[in-house]
Amino acid sequence: MRERMLLIGAAAAVLILAVLIGVRLFEGSELKRVPDNEVNITAEKAQAAEVLTIGSGLEAESVVDSFDADVLVEILDPQHFVEFVPDGAKIGEVTRTNSSAISIDYREGSHRTIVSYYGDGKVRKTTTVGDYIQDNLNDESRETIDIGE
Repeated sequence: MRERMLLIGAAAAVLILAVLIGVRLFEGSELKRVPDNEVNITAEKAQAAEVLTIGSGLEAESVVDSFDADVLVEILDPQHFVEFVPDGAKIGEVTRTNSSAISIDYREGSHRTIVSYYGDGKVRKTTTVGDYIQDNLNDESRETIDIGE
């Protein structure tokens, strides 16, 4: 079940970023090295337990209609998570999935980032940098997708 949640979270993060920034993915994109400073998750790993504790204790503001009956996605008040994003970043949305994952979606300048904190301690960070979507899953796997036109 955890693997399924991680897979759903990864797919959702990449799809959401692609759709919301209004670009198209294309075949034959060349993979580039992921700059460490853009998807470094050292700070996120250090705050994961606190994010999960706060997120699990909040009442949902609303529930999102999910594409999967086994997946419960709830919207949380972003004001409780301001300290977990970079200074000057604007939080767009905070979600809780099946009471076991918290995702913070924020924008910092021209970069959009989604950080997901999972109940098993793993952290995923997906961000847009220029013409790329970059993803780091718990420093275990990294991926870059070229979304240039």
